[in-house]
Amino acid sequence: MRTLRQGDVPASRKREERNSIAPNEIQIIALSDLLDNKEATEEKIVLFLSSFSCRDADVEHFLHKTAILYEKSKKARTYLLTKTEPMPCIFGYFSLALACVEIEKLNSLSKSQRKRLNGLFDPRNAIPCYLIGQLGRNSAIDHMTLPGESILEQAIGVIKIAQERVAGRCVLVECSPEPKLMDFYKRNGFHPLSHDDCLCQMYRIID
Repeated sequence: MRTLRQGDVPASRKREERNSIAPNEIQIIALSDLLDNKEATEEKIVLFLSSFSCRDADVEHFLHKTAILYEKSKKARTYLLTKTEPMPCIFGYFSLALACVEIEKLNSLSKSQRKRLNGLFDPRNAIPCYLIGQLGRNSAIDHMTLPGESILEQAIGVIKIAQERVAGRCVLVECSPEPKLMDFYKRNGFHPLSHDDCLCQMYRIID
């Protein structure tokens, strides 16, 4: 269990904090910790997860129906941003996994872009990445209370912990090609990687 600290909130959002819930009131709980808790049955956990609602149907469905399965199979790790008082509530969540980018399929990338992705010249075609598979805020929680940037930076923070132990430098997100969503990731340091009518891949380098 980890607490969202003052320093975790992006500087650009500090001016909004007077209208927000204090960051130290929001905790990050790993779904794996809930599943390991002998006092919490899986039925209770499923009920708790089902309380989360989101305008993005895919984000909501993953937490309701898929997150526990992925957690047990070690396919993805899910982290909940919660507040227990006055009543338990999931403010937002994110899920992390591993992925590979097949750069040979990305003909639009220049040599310098390929080197930036990989960190050095390497003829191999696949670049390992940390994947932010899901990221969302409860539709009952407004942006001022929990900015999307804060959820994203918490995800990056967990990735940086993994990076310190096993290396890696590329963070990948896959999202629908909606201009508003793509602009959100661009503002937070992500660059377009591939794009079609159904899916947009974007990356961010963490050094």
